[in-house]
Amino acid sequence: MAVALIADVQDESSLKACCEIIIKAYGKIDGLVNAAGGNVPEAVLQPGDDLFSMNINGMKKAMDVNLWGTVLPTLIFGKKIAENEGGSIVNISSVS
Repeated sequence: MAVALIADVQDESSLKACCEIIIKAYGKIDGLVNAAGGNVPEAVLQPGDDLFSMNINGMKKAMDVNLWGTVLPTLIFGKKIAENEGGSIVNISSVS
């Protein structure tokens, strides 16, 4: 049986709701793959730019998705994985 769910990795209540659906359907969670991320154009330095040209708000948007979009699911789903006394969490990132 497969269950298709949609969640926002930056929205705690969305993730918790998905976690509970999975627990109800399968009884436990064995693994998590964190692969959320995105290229935020305003966070990317262009050729010829230097560090002092960085768009801080753009960088914050990129960090929110790429960092906290990994940490938050890990906290929510990882807790259930730990309760099973076993499982795996895989984090995937990009070079950018």
